[in-house]
Amino acid sequence: MDCFPAITVPTITLEGDENGAPHPQDYRTKFTGLYEHRTIAGGSGHNLTQ
Repeated sequence: MDCFPAITVPTITLEGDENGAPHPQDYRTKFTGLYEHRTIAGGSGHNLTQ
């Protein structure tokens, strides 16, 4: 059982192509509103702003 509510607002998630964190299929079910995932190419890790 999940202890967090579903995320209902429109959401875009970002992930660097060199990220070691979970991939979008692992957390897609958390979002019930409009949802898109983008993978950023170019060797980015988990900290895209750096």
